[in-house]
Amino acid sequence: MIRFLKTFAEASGSGEVAMPGCNLKAFPLAVADLEELHTVDLSHNFIGGIPYEFLQRTSVQRLDLSYNNLSQLEEAVSGMICLHTLNLSGNRLREIPKALIRLPSLKKLNLNQNCLHSLPDEIGLMTKLVELRASNNLIESLPMSLGRMASLTRLNVGYNEIEVVPTTIGNMTSLTELSIVDNYVEVNT
Repeated sequence: MIRFLKTFAEASGSGEVAMPGCNLKAFPLAVADLEELHTVDLSHNFIGGIPYEFLQRTSVQRLDLSYNNLSQLEEAVSGMICLHTLNLSGNRLREIPKALIRLPSLKKLNLNQNCLHSLPDEIGLMTKLVELRASNNLIESLPMSLGRMASLTRLNVGYNEIEVVPTTIGNMTSLTELSIVDNYVEVNT
């Protein structure tokens, strides 16, 4: 409890909340009430959902909800228009919410170690994304639309079940790092 109170006292002036590994079973509603909040780290907890009030926070730039119990993300996350870094690794997500596609400032997205079976075709609309991590999932194929992600410099889809890499990946002129290790890959011509 003392650690919890200290975190909120510090956060009220810094705009940052860091509560990793605090055994939280629910998203602390007090976080949504903090003014000028820009960085939130609630990783390594047991959080299963995010309140609507928090998802409407337009000032949040970095959000780490890795290693929780999230199985879905509400569509209201599209209200987080300044969010540029989102870490959802180590959860139980089965699909990428369409709302993430609509985040205008998102540059880094980590979806490692979830239960994803695919990346949506709409992912190609995320033209400002520079880093996409989706390793250790159950992804079987990559959409042709990946080739439209002109800003993407890092793509990690290792440790999945990918059999075919679309030729459009050659259109990704900014790509400097590609990891497709431990898949069943053949080049689609």
